[in-house]
Amino acid sequence: MSPRPACQPRGKVTDPENSRSLAYGELTRGEMLVKTVSSTESLTAATQWKIAGAAVPKAEGRDFVTGKHKYPSDISLPEMMFGEVLRPDGFNATLISLDTGAAEKLPGVKVVRDGDFIGLVAPDAFTAQHALSTIQARWDVPAQPSNQGLFAYLKDNPESGRDDGPEHVSGSVAQAMAART
Repeated sequence: MSPRPACQPRGKVTDPENSRSLAYGELTRGEMLVKTVSSTESLTAATQWKIAGAAVPKAEGRDFVTGKHKYPSDISLPEMMFGEVLRPDGFNATLISLDTGAAEKLPGVKVVRDGDFIGLVAPDAFTAQHALSTIQARWDVPAQPSNQGLFAYLKDNPESGRDDGPEHVSGSVAQAMAART
């Protein structure tokens, strides 16, 4: 048996009826489970390929080149509003003070605040951008990791309290195995 890798996943399978669980390593009894692809599998010969290696015209490519294609920013609907979000200079920043008075005085502008989230809507993109530039906000921004230290930071500060993702898969092993066939 080969030695176990240094970084073991913390994933597990949990039975939702009685909350019993097994780690993936316990299910495999420490064995490295590998499936080998048979060398007798037939592959499509390159001479029979229909797309690979051939020039294929882009769908509606002419519209992109001529300017006829409509991008989301080209679309305007009746009573459509345009939004902007005020973002702090770093992650996990906390709002200290906020003055939205000048933005709220602009015609049609509505400011939205939900905790540390600050956004606004306006009748057109120019007004939305201008209103955003008038907002005065002060943030408490914690020290940010550098590019060189990002991996170490993420390793030393794992996000806690989340019950989703591959670490917390729950369900019936029997049902999963039956679904494979």
